[in-house]
Amino acid sequence: MLDIRYKFLPQKAPGMTSREYAAFLHDESWKLMDDMLRLRGVDHSAIRRTELGKPYIEGFPIHFSLTHCDGFCACCLSLLPVGIDAEPVGRFSPKAAKKALTPREYERVLTEGEQVFAGLWTLKESYVKALGKGIGYGLKNAEFVTDEKGTVLSHPAGAVFRQQKIGGYIVSAAELTGKDAEKCL
Repeated sequence: MLDIRYKFLPQKAPGMTSREYAAFLHDESWKLMDDMLRLRGVDHSAIRRTELGKPYIEGFPIHFSLTHCDGFCACCLSLLPVGIDAEPVGRFSPKAAKKALTPREYERVLTEGEQVFAGLWTLKESYVKALGKGIGYGLKNAEFVTDEKGTVLSHPAGAVFRQQKIGGYIVSAAELTGKDAEKCL
């Protein structure tokens, strides 16, 4: 069971600081998550955080993750450890790509374009979120191969991935199914 919800949000208003906009995006993503949890009888007060900051629900067998970026937020629930990430299609940073992508992935981005970068980035982010390790895990430790439609053809073992384009955003979700999932349960 993987349940994904998303919401398009207004872009940053004139006069709004970046900090204010980030707080707005954060609040909107948590409102969306709280709505999903409330439908399952879970109150926000049951949410705790691991030592590395990954939120979880104390005493309830549901895992969740959330993400937000300019004009968009998404969240997901699963019975398995889960992570989600979203990025605008046109966002590309050669510096970030060099740090996050394996040489084979980087070459593919240079050959096929920025949408490939957003797809690979969100797959990597969703995976490390599911692991509960964040970027500190090292994004190059997970290599992905996708086709031109975003179908994940090759990925780290012990996880299931979903990726889709929603509006101008690429959204990826990862569910852990192998021994890494057992560590999180």
